[in-house]
Amino acid sequence: MTDTQRKELTDLQKGEILALDAEHESQRKMSKKLKIPRQTIQNFLQRFKKRGTHENLPRSGRPHITTKTQDQELCHTALSQPRIKHNRLLKLLKLNISISTLRRRLRMDHIRK
Repeated sequence: MTDTQRKELTDLQKGEILALDAEHESQRKMSKKLKIPRQTIQNFLQRFKKRGTHENLPRSGRPHITTKTQDQELCHTALSQPRIKHNRLLKLLKLNISISTLRRRLRMDHIRK
């Protein structure tokens, strides 16, 4: 994840926004108090009023080619054999994925090789 990617509001932040909105606090004051951009607060409140829920919609995107079990096995093997090469790791686990995918799965669990 890069620093330029957007971050989602936490459930705590959403609750604070809704509580301040119920007290008829201005969005500008909410922004200063919570240290969240005013536009983010405005967008959240519009979505909340439109949908009636604070939950985020599911993200689009291609499903993972590996299962959670395969990802866990991959990380466990990478940690137990830190000097193993990427291609050897793929052959050992019999995974039919690219080296880039392998690196992404390891990076998701904060493993660097």
